[in-house]
Amino acid sequence: MHRAGLERLTRASRRGAILYIRSFTTYLLAVAAFLAVAATPARAWWGYGHETITQGVLQDLSGTGDLNRFIGETDAQFSAIPHIEPAGNHFINIDTTATTSGNAGTVSYGSDFTNFRAGTFTFPTTTAAANARYGSTYISTYGGVPWLANDTLTSLTAKMQAATTYADWYHLLPTAGALAHYIEDLHQPLHITTNYNPGGLHGRYEGGEFEDGSVVRYPELLASMTPVAPTYFGPTTGSGFITRVFNRIPTDYDKIQPILNADAVAQTAGSAVSPAYFDSLYSQTKTLTEDSFQDAANVIGSALYTAYINAGSPQIPQATFYATPAKQQSTITAKGPVTDYTNQDFFAVTQNEYGVARFSTAAIKAQYDARFGAGHWAIDNVALTVENIGSNNAGTMNVFYSADDSTNIEPGGVLKSTDNGAPLGVNVTTDTPLLHYNVAGSETNFSFSRFDSTTPQAFNFSPLTGDILSGNDVTLLLAAASSTVRANYYGGSGLSLEVSAHAVQAAIAGDYNHDGVADGADYILWRDTLGQSANLAADGNNNGTIDSGDYDLWRAHFGQTAGAGASQAASVPEPSSLVLVFLGLSAFYRLRVKKPSARENRGHSSRYANLATASQPHRDHTTNRE
Repeated sequence: MHRAGLERLTRASRRGAILYIRSFTTYLLAVAAFLAVAATPARAWWGYGHETITQGVLQDLSGTGDLNRFIGETDAQFSAIPHIEPAGNHFINIDTTATTSGNAGTVSYGSDFTNFRAGTFTFPTTTAAANARYGSTYISTYGGVPWLANDTLTSLTAKMQAATTYADWYHLLPTAGALAHYIEDLHQPLHITTNYNPGGLHGRYEGGEFEDGSVVRYPELLASMTPVAPTYFGPTTGSGFITRVFNRIPTDYDKIQPILNADAVAQTAGSAVSPAYFDSLYSQTKTLTEDSFQDAANVIGSALYTAYINAGSPQIPQATFYATPAKQQSTITAKGPVTDYTNQDFFAVTQNEYGVARFSTAAIKAQYDARFGAGHWAIDNVALTVENIGSNNAGTMNVFYSADDSTNIEPGGVLKSTDNGAPLGVNVTTDTPLLHYNVAGSETNFSFSRFDSTTPQAFNFSPLTGDILSGNDVTLLLAAASSTVRANYYGGSGLSLEVSAHAVQAAIAGDYNHDGVADGADYILWRDTLGQSANLAADGNNNGTIDSGDYDLWRAHFGQTAGAGASQAASVPEPSSLVLVFLGLSAFYRLRVKKPSARENRGHSSRYANLATASQPHRDHTTNRE
């Protein structure tokens, strides 16, 4: 049986409930299911352990140019991906004595490992060679994660080589995340032995000691990792990487007995579910665990670097791109939000239920202000990204914008489906959704569903721009639009809000069309959008609405050009007088300038069309769990 069962059920019991336990009868059924699969191995490091190791990769990539920049820009997504397991088995029983007969005679992982440690045997470096020695059935039964990781590295290299757009690079992140997951599992000692779960230790060591002690241990594990320059494994995909993988196995294998000894001592400190037990287990295994985390991060960074070099070190397109995960997300039903998972782990919307996601854009604004200067950037696009999708039923989902950013939506609150989106101020019957999302029941783990203004299911981000420019919260309400739909998002951030932007020339206030001067064209842009909260090009005071304050700011800086000081601002008349001035200048122009030819007319028309276009900010309008 797969390693998935124990991890799922161990984690569920750890949180105090099996999925959606609503009655004692259901509980008994769940216990029966637990007993049926209790002998199966679990996945390594639980979700946040995987994420912690992956977060440590970025510091190792310093000096790798475009690769470092890209992983840095997408770190929130890349780190979250390994929460959910990719396809295939993620272990190898390197010490099994079970034998198989093939071209090489009667062989076993155990005897080969003994000879490997003695320096008299080298493990196969490709899947084809491994199949030739052991057979695919043997590998499937006793694990083959080294070769699975190697194949994933080959796939990642090919995808990097074929990538031409930023979107291409973004969509290879699931492959990179899967590679990270396999490498991380190889560094969990209980994933490389037949005796992977002695006395139920597997889950206690790989996650319980980090999450269920007196404090959460992930921050100090992350802090313990130090930068190590990546290693290039060589031009031939496989040999250098997989040799490094097998050469590391003895180090982690030798940690198994110390972990067993630590478990015995910890059980004298308290029961195997008590904080005292987990504190004791962690204190005894801290050093060897830090070593596993450190080396795993370095191997992942080196594997990414190797794939990038072997792909030809391609130039990764520039993308001004920052993302933020939902700081609050919950499922709203007639009985209240789902509480079996923490907000960052699980989010589900089914049939007539509502889901609420709230994003803080303060960090995004701060990042752009730091990069371009406050007021010197404009939004190109905003995307809602769904990560790690699984267990879905096909149907449709609507996403609405809510201006209510204060109502508590944490688990424990109640918002009935009959309330029609109240008290968040959304009428799901009459309001126009920002996104009409078709959920595909066949969507698999490690897929990204990224919706922006350019996708077929366009995401209308206009109502969000004021909040983003101001660094405020954005609150979205997700409502099932059909009776069949079920959308589950689990692992990592679940939902993310991404913002793309570009630098502008707005070195002076009031230059709303960013042409380097605060002039009449900016006034026209302000006048034509007065009262709006969607097209915010003329929102000079960044309050989310085009109002008189924006006119006052433009008026105070009228006539200034880029680099000019306030003392150089020209005198400007009131709006009513300004219109007369424009009319007078127009009449004077007609008297002084000859009638243009047809060719000249076309040129003027084109120029004015370009001016109108320039007055607007550029927008691209672009589970199987083991």
